[in-house]
Amino acid sequence: MSQPDQEFKPKPMQRRGAARRRAMLDAAAAIFLEKGYERSSVAEIVARAGGSKSLLYEQFKDKAGLFEAMMVERCAEILEPLKREMGEADDPCRTLTRLGRQFVRVLASDDAIALQRIVYSEGARNPDIADIFFGKGHEIAYDKLTDFLSELAPGTTDEIRRRWAILFFAMLQGDATQRILAGVSDQPTQKEIDGYIDNAVTWLVGCADSPASRNT
Repeated sequence: MSQPDQEFKPKPMQRRGAARRRAMLDAAAAIFLEKGYERSSVAEIVARAGGSKSLLYEQFKDKAGLFEAMMVERCAEILEPLKREMGEADDPCRTLTRLGRQFVRVLASDDAIALQRIVYSEGARNPDIADIFFGKGHEIAYDKLTDFLSELAPGTTDEIRRRWAILFFAMLQGDATQRILAGVSDQPTQKEIDGYIDNAVTWLVGCADSPASRNT
């Protein structure tokens, strides 16, 4: 992956070049999600997107840089609906329930499953892949929910609220997502999803309401 001590800056582009860059990212996303990182080639991405290899190298430096750009963009797309849910003022239980439904829906989508499979299969060989996925995805979700919980449970520390946020999202996943990732199960049923959400919301609201839980 790209090295942090050799910061790469893409060349400025005109409108036509920006459209080609967009096409390159779209083609890369489709091919990476279909084939994984290792089995995808620059030549195939360029052939599908149009343009040239020189454009790819000017804008993304190399295949690794293109993959990073795709990952950052996809994580942002996945997180956007979750941010909207937490940004709407409402009863905390209803907000958390909507957040849970959106999270499970997004996490079990075909693109998100494909992205997670890439991370888990390629992460050991390319640690930056996992760093981007968790840094631009999970960590941002944890931070947003931690901030939201400051209003639900005033007086608690950031450390405690963050721990709750991590456990809340873990409870929402249940084992259904793991089965899907392993390829041994279809999408979870609505009954399963509702059960995960109800349990997670009840637990989290209980933590926020209980003075004893605020120190654990």
